[in-house]
Amino acid sequence: MKKIILVFALLFSLLTEAQNFPGEQVELLAGKSLIVLPVKESLQKYGYRGFYKDVSLKKIYKKEGTTTAYAELADKEFKVVSYEPYTNSIRDKKFKLLIENPETGQVYYDYDPRYSSSFPFKVVGGLDYPKDFFCNKIYEKDMKSVSKSTWYAAPAQDGMEASLSKSEKGNFLFLHINVPTSEKYASGVIRRGAELIFADGTSLSMPDEELKSQANPFGSLLLSVTLGLNKPKYLELIQEKVIVSVKLNKYESEIKEGFSLQQYFKCLIGRMEAPAAAASAPATTKNTSALCSQITVKSDEAKGKIMYDTPFVDGLSIEKMVSKDHTTYIGTAEVLSETEKKGLGISLLFENGDFLSKPDAKVFDGGMVNGKHKYVALFLIEEDKMEYFKNSPLKGWQVRDVTRVALEAKTIQQLADCLINK
Repeated sequence: MKKIILVFALLFSLLTEAQNFPGEQVELLAGKSLIVLPVKESLQKYGYRGFYKDVSLKKIYKKEGTTTAYAELADKEFKVVSYEPYTNSIRDKKFKLLIENPETGQVYYDYDPRYSSSFPFKVVGGLDYPKDFFCNKIYEKDMKSVSKSTWYAAPAQDGMEASLSKSEKGNFLFLHINVPTSEKYASGVIRRGAELIFADGTSLSMPDEELKSQANPFGSLLLSVTLGLNKPKYLELIQEKVIVSVKLNKYESEIKEGFSLQQYFKCLIGRMEAPAAAASAPATTKNTSALCSQITVKSDEAKGKIMYDTPFVDGLSIEKMVSKDHTTYIGTAEVLSETEKKGLGISLLFENGDFLSKPDAKVFDGGMVNGKHKYVALFLIEEDKMEYFKNSPLKGWQVRDVTRVALEAKTIQQLADCLINK
């Protein structure tokens, strides 16, 4: 029982510490108590920046070099007395926070509302954010030069930016991550692997993600990646849990504003066709708008056809072609093999025992993927056989004696249901 209480206490402290940064709504700090956060021993020699003895912000408090001595502020608790807006010499909008402590007396802090990473405090009890505080910060991003979609993005922080692309092809949620390293940049090195670590100790790992490598202005390696987060289990995780760090390859970066990022995710998901609650619904819930919106639509007016495509899930996609005379379904399924295979045909097995066999289906060589042979089967699905997908989750399929298990069987089933109803 003590362990359980300790775990809940730890999680609660992590969440409340995350609710720290008010941005431009500095009034949220009024009357709050702030604790100056300690830093790693290797950084203590640099002290703290932004603390002054005078309202003109000229006299550094307990000056040591060009900053305040570390020991003079670390772990001290201050009460916020007042705040005053001002514009600095380069026309940045900032605030002077007047804070006090029985030992130090009154001190001024030069508060920049743009950068959460430079905010050196923990707000005792966290901030009480008003309704729509985070959603009001979502903005439309100009991507017209590279995309026909409408893009919405959250403010970038801690090297991360969440964004949403909306178009006729569907809604797609992304997370762009930058992780700086101290390693010297070297061209031609391929690095893989991305991982999101949550406050409860669990993680979301994507080991096959290829990372972009580039040199920062000092020649050090900067790693980046853009993750697609449309899978239902991903949507559920990022709404329910707070990210505390990210890892690209072997390089890990702490996320101080995980709580804010979680709220931005909820706002962006709320802009998808399905409300956030529907996007995080259990996998057994059918016909969810969030999934159905991922089906792309194309029309061929000359031939009088409309084509609907599901996204690839576990290497399987289904296309529906509708004309005046008939409806046709065509499946595309992928497998990976350690050894070279020959032959035709695909067989699909469903959890309820239904079996769909297409021994004459064409199989194409998809080349090598991570040292494995890729084979792609193209097969016709009769309209009545589509009921197999609707009635039961898919267990897996076999192409050229290579078996692939359907890990996202519920998602495939829901997408098939969406497709049938188009």
